[in-house]
Amino acid sequence: MTWIESHQSLGGHRKLRCFARLLKINRPKAVGHLHYLWWWALDNAPDGDMSAIENADIADAAMWKRDPDSFVEALIAAGFIDTSIDTSIDTSIDTSIDTSIMPAMPARAGKFLYNWDDYAGRLAEQRALTIEQKRIGGQKRMAQLTPEQRSVMGKEAAARRWDKRKMPAQCQQMPATGPDRTGPDLTVPVKNIKKADKKAYGEFNNVLLTDQEHEKLFEAFNEVGTKERIERLSQYVASKGKKYKSDYATILTWDRKDKQEDKDNGGITKDRGVPGNRPAGAFTDLI
Repeated sequence: MTWIESHQSLGGHRKLRCFARLLKINRPKAVGHLHYLWWWALDNAPDGDMSAIENADIADAAMWKRDPDSFVEALIAAGFIDTSIDTSIDTSIDTSIDTSIMPAMPARAGKFLYNWDDYAGRLAEQRALTIEQKRIGGQKRMAQLTPEQRSVMGKEAAARRWDKRKMPAQCQQMPATGPDRTGPDLTVPVKNIKKADKKAYGEFNNVLLTDQEHEKLFEAFNEVGTKERIERLSQYVASKGKKYKSDYATILTWDRKDKQEDKDNGGITKDRGVPGNRPAGAFTDLI
């Protein structure tokens, strides 16, 4: 887990008070905006250099929703962003360097997070060291493997990468690019795959519903209402020879049309010829 140092003195620091006053916000909000910016910079500006980043992107990273230019100007005025950086060599690291023979290095202008190296520089160094250690360690391990072992390892790694990818549904259904020599699976009829999880209802066993669809109808129309709607559709399909892609959707569509028709008819329920003592068009739940 990546993290940065956050000192308790920040809450009352003069720079934070200045930053909050310039933006006309309270200090807790100012602390939040700063931390969002710093967290974002860990991955997107690990060296603290934000010169090439637009003000709008900086404000967006800090979750600032108002004028981005004012936000960056406040960061600069309060001292959280420097507009230049010293590019001269630090002779305290190597005292043997003779600076008298070196040309003067001008300060580089831009936008730089203040003292970023002190807070996140060690993280960047640690990340680089970890990558280098893995590279060297990997090279040593690979050198100990035979060509055949390296080939097998490469194929397994490629297979894992593909397995983790979420392929679109249309891609998952695409046939293999090479010839399929296994032959078709004749144990499962293709036409019955989608209907395998549906059950037949109605007098003529021609209304197909899944358990979930039947349960939804039961919740919406109770037992009597569900049975009436199923029988109505069953009789219609048997007499007309009709087929629907979804019997469940057909029942719901008919119900909506019936209600609208009754409403247009002044609230008078029409007898739609469904078995039972009460008119099917009523479709009112029994309590």
